[in-house]
Amino acid sequence: MSDADASWADGEIAAASSEPELSTSEFVDFGVVRGKVEELLAEQGDSALELLEQMHRWPDTTRHLDDNVWLYETMGQLLRERGRNEEALQSYERGFALEPRQRTLVTAYADLLFSVDRFEDGLKAVQQLLLHHRRNLPPDELAGIYRRLGASYEALGHYQKARTAFEKALEQDQGDQAALSGLLRVVSQSAEPTEVIHVRQKLVRSLKEASQRSIALLALGDDWFNEFNDAGRALDVYEQALAEDSQNRTALERIPETLPTVVVTSSPVPT
Repeated sequence: MSDADASWADGEIAAASSEPELSTSEFVDFGVVRGKVEELLAEQGDSALELLEQMHRWPDTTRHLDDNVWLYETMGQLLRERGRNEEALQSYERGFALEPRQRTLVTAYADLLFSVDRFEDGLKAVQQLLLHHRRNLPPDELAGIYRRLGASYEALGHYQKARTAFEKALEQDQGDQAALSGLLRVVSQSAEPTEVIHVRQKLVRSLKEASQRSIALLALGDDWFNEFNDAGRALDVYEQALAEDSQNRTALERIPETLPTVVVTSSPVPT
């Protein structure tokens, strides 16, 4: 930035520190100020945030739309990094109201809403993301959006909607373990035991670590034993769990506990 530009920017900053006197139809040359902020961001965020907080006192009508969106998104990010979540939300909300199609702003806004358990508002933000960007999002990002939708619907007790969202996440990434775990939770709430078994089997296949597969197989064995009274299948699955991880003590204990039940079940009925 030249000395003249720097001097101009300093003048703009000084003006912004007082109550604006510009007409709401008169545009501020925000480009130089934006450049100054970006310089400060590279050095220290606190000075950049102070400048942004001064500049946002000018009416939105004195800046172009893209400058407003950049201002509120950048302020939101800096405020959140400093734990000032309520102020960050206010900044994101102003940007969202001006341009609900701005992908990075809406993503950050939705993420913060979910983190403070404002699920209904988070859902609205995510719906805007899907409405405007679904076709352009990479599969992993789209899976993440549907996963957050599923978790939000689950928190609100809308289990069927949560199930649909988790299943859509899995359409984008079949190995998404968080989506599979979420699907298992909501299916357990509202579906038949056979569907729970099906989801558990998918979860087992998705796991890369033997110890994780062993734990998932143990839960699957418990389902066969408790929900279906099928000791034979339960025993088979417990043995698979032990084969995956010989240190799984619970699986080791389940086998001798289950074995007598298998023997009794398979013995001929006395006449």
